[in-house]
Amino acid sequence: MSEDFKLSDPKSYIDCGDNSCICCPKEEKTGMRTNGGCRCFKHGNFLALSSEENRKVRRAILYWRFRAQEAEEEVARLKDRLEAWENPGRVKLPQGSP
Repeated sequence: MSEDFKLSDPKSYIDCGDNSCICCPKEEKTGMRTNGGCRCFKHGNFLALSSEENRKVRRAILYWRFRAQEAEEEVARLKDRLEAWENPGRVKLPQGSP
């Protein structure tokens, strides 16, 4: 994964433009959006899946989207700690940090 990857980067996620899109992060769902249901499955040729397989894929998308957000936050915390370690006079770690 590129160091420039950000979940909020428009090229980093799928978005069909619907208000209920399960692939688009919530914070990116702004402005005028359509209604009628997420079309990512239709556009991704997932229509041949059974309803159980469909639910599994949707759960996997939501799970990995959440994990990507957690990883992005952890990388930011680690960068802050590294900067504080390399430049102890410039950046202060929050109290209670190891």
